[in-house]
Amino acid sequence: MTLLPSVGIEVLVFVSEPWEFGTECGVGPFPSTIVDVRTDALLLELRVPIEYRGARLQTLVARARHAPGTIALLTSEGHLAANLAFLRSPMTTLSQATDAARVGIVPAIGSIDAVV
Repeated sequence: MTLLPSVGIEVLVFVSEPWEFGTECGVGPFPSTIVDVRTDALLLELRVPIEYRGARLQTLVARARHAPGTIALLTSEGHLAANLAFLRSPMTTLSQATDAARVGIVPAIGSIDAVV
């Protein structure tokens, strides 16, 4: 059985791309809390919102960057290489975030680390 991360767990977000994100906001760590979980995605709320190119970013969706595409690596290894989608509007569920992706996201690449 694969264990997924739990809602309420604290994690650290790091951003490696785009370069401009790191130049403007830093690369992290950005302390965050898991607010929703699916096998293929996490919804995270940043403890402190990020201002990037005139947008206030407070929530993001993280998906595994490499096969097998599950976020369970965060639980088993404490680290997840991730595709990140910072949302321009606060969200509380992954289903809301999926709908929000059509409205506007800030895409990024980075990683999520479990807080130990």
